Amino acid sequence: MRNSTAAVVLVVSAVLGSAVGVLGVRRQRMHEAAAARERGAAARLADVAGCLTLLDWTLLPATEGGAVVHANVLPGRDGRVALDARGGRGAEDVLVPELQTERLVPAVVHAGVPVLLERRLRRVRTGEVEELALRFSCRPPGPQGSFGVIEYNSTTVAEAPDGFGGLVRPLPPVAH
Repeated sequence: MRNSTAAVVLVVSAVLGSAVGVLGVRRQRMHEAAAARERGAAARLADVAGCLTLLDWTLLPATEGGAVVHANVLPGRDGRVALDARGGRGAEDVLVPELQTERLVPAVVHAGVPVLLERRLRRVRTGEVEELALRFSCRPPGPQGSFGVIEYNSTTVAEAPDGFGGLVRPLPPVAH
């Protein structure tokens, strides 16, 4: 009886040891996969970050209370860039893009060659704009590369990921 008990204990120990080993390997693989995903996300974010730099911008009044945003950007890579803009106060929009009359057409850009982008905004509420956001959609020149959005926002104090694969940066003071 003692020998059979010892044999059962040895078999159970071997099975439990194998299970612990398998779980340890799986856990290590999960950690490695998570680290690889984090490295990939960081590389993609760095690629999006290199898309462009906002050199200067202006917000000029337009007819019927609207405005025109001009943004001078320095592309960091070849591709296409489109500008979208929005001005608000708290949770209310004051200035929005003229989506009904203007398509968001990306401009073809080349790395290191400054380009001036323009976006017309229409007024939807009275009052002053307390927050302004300039969003740049960055597309690669072809099917390969990273698509992303870089938003320059007047309420942001430091560059940070937006949680959707893009970046939010502080909006520099308006050029005069």
